[in-house]
Amino acid sequence: MGDIERKFEEKLADLKLQYAKRLEEKLQEFERLSVSMTSGSVDDDGSILTEIQQNAHKLAGSAATFGFPELGDAAADLEEFCVHLTAGGGPVGQDQRDQVAERISAFRTLMSKD
Repeated sequence: MGDIERKFEEKLADLKLQYAKRLEEKLQEFERLSVSMTSGSVDDDGSILTEIQQNAHKLAGSAATFGFPELGDAAADLEEFCVHLTAGGGPVGQDQRDQVAERISAFRTLMSKD
């Protein structure tokens, strides 16, 4: 391996490490939103669900790039589920809120697995 390739690999490893450190903050934010959604009023669901969807979209796009492919897939699944829920336009029921919370809970397991 040449000097350029070695430097590239070192830089990539550093970026992955930085991402992994920030990932804990991202997961805590998902957990905070999950608690807010499951314990909040029905009126809050739209904005919280939209925020979860947006965060899931970002995570789906970045996780695989930085070495967390299963987490990226799970985030994409959560994003799709949130899109489905918000497309209905009506209030989100407790069962659906619980499904969002379960998907978010799975993130932590997947993070330690990847």
